[in-house]
Amino acid sequence: MNGSVEQTFYDGKGARIKESFVKRDGTDGAAYYSLFAEQPHGLNVGDVGKFSGLLGIKSEEYEGKHFAKATLNNAKAEGIVPAAGDDNPF
Repeated sequence: MNGSVEQTFYDGKGARIKESFVKRDGTDGAAYYSLFAEQPHGLNVGDVGKFSGLLGIKSEEYEGKHFAKATLNNAKAEGIVPAAGDDNPF
């Protein structure tokens, strides 16, 4: 999945990834994934790239509405383009 890093957490082993897409009706849409790696990933907010891993889906309820929470476990990041102004090459 291609996406951008929205947040990092869990001592650098977790990240929130946003995947942007265009819906059938032509409007913009987004899907969010939690990513967990075995080792610190070195990602920074704003980095863009391809993310893969073992997909896990969990049903949750919030304010009476049900939604699916997607997680990528044992995640890997490829082709990372650092955020503007970020001198960390990954």
